[in-house]
Amino acid sequence: MDVLLKANKRLNRSILGLRKQISWLNFAFQEDTAWINVLVIVFLVLGLIGILNHEMWRDELQAWMIARDSSSLIDLYNNLRYEGHPILWYIFLYAITKFTDNPLAMQLFHLLIASGTIYVFAKFSPFTKLQKILFTFGYFPFTSII
Repeated sequence: MDVLLKANKRLNRSILGLRKQISWLNFAFQEDTAWINVLVIVFLVLGLIGILNHEMWRDELQAWMIARDSSSLIDLYNNLRYEGHPILWYIFLYAITKFTDNPLAMQLFHLLIASGTIYVFAKFSPFTKLQKILFTFGYFPFTSII
């Protein structure tokens, strides 16, 4: 009987050791994390489809053109004196315009920000899964990127 108890203790220790060694995999494959990743990927794909079929409006292009046509950050600041939006968005756009003149880059950047926001909301909000889905594909979050 004593031999069986010792063997059982050794087996339990080895199982605990194995669990600790692969515990880093638990985070990636937890049910909630996998579900949230799927939600964000679906949001990202549908948002990308929406962006590629979206005609940009004048107010969207105005922000892009102000950032594109500013020669420096000081010039950008001076060009924003009659704009009602905060300067941070324009600073991001100014940085993007240094790599490309295509306004699609602004839309993709906005999609990236929106997807990150959806991830944070889905991960840390106290709502049910149904409420998270309804919010994610609701009017304000989903249509703000299109």
